Amino acid sequence: MKLSLSIIALASLALAKAASAQNAQIASLQKREKALLEACQSESSRETESDCQSDDAKDVERITVLGYKLNPINTGSEGSYTIDKKIIDDYRFGNGNLNDILAILPGVQYSDQTRAEDQLTSIVPDEVSISGAQGHHSGYNIDGISNNSRLSTGNAQVDENLRQDINTHSQASFINLSLVDTIEVYDSNIPAKYGQFSGGLVNVTTKKPSVEPSFGIGYRTTGDSFSRQIHIAGPENEASSRLYRPSFDKVEADIYYSGPITDHSGIVLQAQFLESTEYLDQLGQIKAQQQKNTNVLVKYHHDFTLNDSLTVTALYAPFNGDYFEKFQRNSDYSTSGGGISTSIAYGHDGRWGTVNSQVSYSDNRYEKRAPNYWLAWRNIRGRSWADYYGGESSIEGGFGDIDKNERRISADIDTVLAPWQWLNAEVELTAGLNFQHQIQEFNRLTDNVIYNGVVTNSNIDCGAYTIDCVETELKLSLAELEQQLGRPIDLTNASDILLYQNNVVTAGQYFQNRQVAQAKDTSVAVNYLAFYSELSVDWRNHQATLGGRYEYNDFFKEHNIAPRFRWRWDLFADQQHLISFGANRYYQANLTQYKLNQSITPAFNEYRRSFGNQLQNWVVARTGQGHLYVFTDTETPYADELSLDYQYQLFGGTLQLKWLSRQSKKQITRTEGFNEIGQAVLYGTNRGANDYHRYTLAWMANYENFHVQFNISKASNKVDKATFDGEFDGANGTFFGTSNFHDQELVILRQVVEERFAGTDQVRLKTTESLITEHDLGYQRTDFNRPVIANLSFGTDWHNWQLASHFRYSASQDAIYATGETDSVTLETNVCEGCVITRKDFPVYRKYRRASYWLADASIKYHVPMFGFGSLTLSADFKNIFNRRTYQIGPLATGTELGRSFWLGIRYQH
Repeated sequence: MKLSLSIIALASLALAKAASAQNAQIASLQKREKALLEACQSESSRETESDCQSDDAKDVERITVLGYKLNPINTGSEGSYTIDKKIIDDYRFGNGNLNDILAILPGVQYSDQTRAEDQLTSIVPDEVSISGAQGHHSGYNIDGISNNSRLSTGNAQVDENLRQDINTHSQASFINLSLVDTIEVYDSNIPAKYGQFSGGLVNVTTKKPSVEPSFGIGYRTTGDSFSRQIHIAGPENEASSRLYRPSFDKVEADIYYSGPITDHSGIVLQAQFLESTEYLDQLGQIKAQQQKNTNVLVKYHHDFTLNDSLTVTALYAPFNGDYFEKFQRNSDYSTSGGGISTSIAYGHDGRWGTVNSQVSYSDNRYEKRAPNYWLAWRNIRGRSWADYYGGESSIEGGFGDIDKNERRISADIDTVLAPWQWLNAEVELTAGLNFQHQIQEFNRLTDNVIYNGVVTNSNIDCGAYTIDCVETELKLSLAELEQQLGRPIDLTNASDILLYQNNVVTAGQYFQNRQVAQAKDTSVAVNYLAFYSELSVDWRNHQATLGGRYEYNDFFKEHNIAPRFRWRWDLFADQQHLISFGANRYYQANLTQYKLNQSITPAFNEYRRSFGNQLQNWVVARTGQGHLYVFTDTETPYADELSLDYQYQLFGGTLQLKWLSRQSKKQITRTEGFNEIGQAVLYGTNRGANDYHRYTLAWMANYENFHVQFNISKASNKVDKATFDGEFDGANGTFFGTSNFHDQELVILRQVVEERFAGTDQVRLKTTESLITEHDLGYQRTDFNRPVIANLSFGTDWHNWQLASHFRYSASQDAIYATGETDSVTLETNVCEGCVITRKDFPVYRKYRRASYWLADASIKYHVPMFGFGSLTLSADFKNIFNRRTYQIGPLATGTELGRSFWLGIRYQH
C-alpha cells in the first residue's frame, strides 16, 4: 500500500514539476511545512520532530499529492463536476454571480427570464434548474453552510412584486465569484452525506488564506453606452416610444487581503460591492430604480498541529432594491434580503481516519415596503393614466409592508475511517450526523387592502370614503350646460352624448369588493435530524458504495430513509473505460415554509352596496374569510433517481455518455375543502408527480495552457395533471368559483393558438385567455423542459493574454412572461345578495412559442507586469457578442431584446 502511494506521489510531483504554476505551489507548501516544523522544534520542551506530532500522527506516512485535475468531470462513481479557480476567472462574463458560471455544465437550465430585457440591469442571480428540478429544490452550500432560503417556493419565477408575500430567491445570499475558490456541482449519484434537496447540489468553497501575503483591488463597469438593444415592433404597434430603451449604470468593486498571521495561522479579508441604477419611463415620467448587493468575507484558519485545524468563517451578504411598477401610479416599493452566516469548523486527521465537525448560524431577513392600498380603477375620465399604454384599468398603489425572517442553527459531524483490507478488497466506512433548528417569521406590519370590482356611477355620493370612491366632477354643471345649449340634454342623441362626455372632468366610480389582509406576526420552528452512513468496497476494477440517509423532522413527523447506491467498473483496469451506475432517493426540504403558511392568518373579503347613490358600510362577505392552509396529513416529497454513465479518456480529456432519470413523487398539491366550522381550507396532499429524463454527450479536457468543455443534452420533463390546481370554468366570459380559495393568487394567462376551420386546411391565429393560479403558472412554464441544449466553452493563456468564450444553443419551446399589465374578467360569485356582478383585475401573462437560438459570450484579459510590484489586469467581458436575437419577444408582440453588451474592468494584484 505504501509503495503504491509512493508511486502515485512521484508521478504527480513529476507532472507538477512540468508546470511553473505547480512549482510555485509546491514551494509555498514546502516553505509553510518547514516553518511549522521549525516553530515546533524551537519549543524548549520538545527536542525532536516526532515530539511535535500527536500520538496518532507519529506513525502516519504523509504524502502531498499535487497535479492537474484533467477536467471538471469526476471520474469516480459520483455524478459531479468541479470548476476550479482558473475556469471561474475565465467565465465571469456578467455580474459575477454564482449561477452564471454553471451554464457550462450539462443538465443545467435557466429560467425564461435569463435573457429578458430587465436582466440587463438586474443583479439578482437567475434561477437555475439542475436535473429538471425547480431552483428551490436544489441544494446550495457555502463552506459547508446551507445557503438555501427555506422561504422560497419558486415564487421568484412568477413575479417580483407579489400580492401577499415577498419575492424570495432559492439562495439566501448572493455570493460573488470573486470570493470563490472552487465549485462542485452534483447532478446525480449524490453521496448520503448530503440531504434536503430533490434536484442537484452546489458546493462552494471560498478562498483560503495564502502562504505569502497578497493584496488585490478591482473595478468593473457597464452601462447603456456599452450595450445594444434589438427593438421588435409588432403589427399592432405604432408608437415606437413604447419600446424599452434602458438608460443605466452598473458598477462592481472588490478588495481583498490574504496571508499568514503567524506560522500556524492565516486570514482572508474580502469585500465586494455591486450596484445597478436604471432609469425607466413610468407613465411619461423618468424615474430611477436601484439595486445593491454586498459581500464581505472573513475567514480565519489555524493549524494546531499537522493533524488538527480550526477554521472560522463569517459571510455578510445583504441585498436591497428600490423599484416601481412602470404602468401604475404611486407604486414605489423596496425589497431587501440576505444576511449573515457564521461557522466554526474543526478537523482532525489521525491514523484511524478523519473527523470534521462544524457548528454554524445564519440569519436572513427579507423586507418589503410598499403602499398599503392597491386599487384597480376603470380607465375613464379622471382615472385614465392607462391610456399611456393602452390598458383597460388604471392601477395605483401597492401590497403593503411585510417582514420575513429566517434563522438556522446547524451542527454537523462527519467521520471517515481509514481504509482496511478484507478478502482482497479495500473497504472504507463513512458516517455522520446533522442537526438543524430552523425558525421562520412572517410579519405583516400594517393592514393591506386590495380593492377590486369597480362600479361606475355618475351620481354616486362618496361621503367619507375618499380612498376608494370618486364622485363625478363636471367642467360646467348640467344646468349651465343646458343653458348654453338652449335646450335639455338628450342622452339618446349622439352629439349630446359627446358633448356631455367632453364636459366630464372625473367620472364617478367606486369599489364594491375589497380584500383585507390584517397586520399579524407569525412565528414557527422546525427541528431536523439526519444520520448517514456509506460503505465503499474497492475490489479489483470494481468500486461499489452502498449507504443511506435517515431523516426526521417534527413538522411532518416522518421517519424517512433515503437509500443511496453507486457502482463504478473500470472495464479494462486501465482507467480508460469507466462505467458507472446509480440508484438513489432524495427527500425535499422547504418544510418550514409549509408550516409558516399554515400559521398565517388568511385575508378576508368585504363588500358594500349603494342605496340611493349613497355608499353603505363595508361588511364581511358570507364566504369571505379567505382560505387556510393545512399540511398536517402531508408526507415529505422525494425523487427517485437512476443513472448510467460511460467515460472514455480521449485526446487527453474525458468523453462522457450519460443517461439520467428522475421521478419526483408525492409532490405537494392542494385540494379545496372546508373545516368543521365551514371555513375554506386548502389541504396539502401528495398527488403531484413529474418525470424527468436526460441524455447527455460531453467531452472536457484541461491542458497546460488551454481547457475546453463541450456538452449536448436532450431532456424531457412531464408534470402529472394531478399536480395542477386546474383552470377555472368560464362561460361567455364569466368565471365561476373564485371567491373562496384562490382569489388572492389568480392571474390571467393569454396565449395565441391556432384555430382550424372545419372541413378545410385553413387556420387562423386566435388569442385566448384563461384564469389560473400562480401555483399553476409555475408549472405551466417550461423553464426546465428544454428539449435540446448545447454548450461549447474554452479558455486559453497566451503570453500576457487570457481569452475565454462560451457558446450556448437552446432549442425552441413555449415560454411564459409577465407583461406588467392587468386585465379584468367578469366574476360570478356568492359574495353578497344584491351585489352587482362586477369585474376584477388580475396580472396578465403571455405564452408563446419561442424560436431556437444560440448566443456567444467572451472574455479578454491582458496582464501587465509591474516590475516586482505585482501586476495590472485590463479586462473586457462580452455577452451576446454577435448581437443575436434571444426571441424573448413573441410573435405579433412589441418590445426590446438584449443585444451585445460588455463590461470593462481593471484589477491590481500584489
